[in-house]
Amino acid sequence: MYNLLIAIVFLLAPPFAIAEKNPESMLLGEWCGKPKHAFHQTFVLESTAAKKEFRSYLHQRPAEFGTWALKGKNLSVSTNSQYQYKVLMLSLKKLVLLNSKNEKEYYFRCS
Repeated sequence: MYNLLIAIVFLLAPPFAIAEKNPESMLLGEWCGKPKHAFHQTFVLESTAAKKEFRSYLHQRPAEFGTWALKGKNLSVSTNSQYQYKVLMLSLKKLVLLNSKNEKEYYFRCS
């Protein structure tokens, strides 16, 4: 019974609430944009001891390179351009961002 209760809590909890312990680590990796609903076709977030790297790709070719930072639910990306996002949803497979124009962008883990 106790195990069932724990399972129900995790299923009903919002994805970002589960990730709040370390949302930064959940952001790491490759994300693919949903056509017509994302600015970047594909992007990668990596973190090393030296810095946090951002790379985006268009048609599998390099597009933009820079750095990123997460403060609370605010994601900042610095390339030749500056991108400011609010993380609306973050799970292992889905990322929803609100851009500076108040438009939602949808990303999914690339497979």
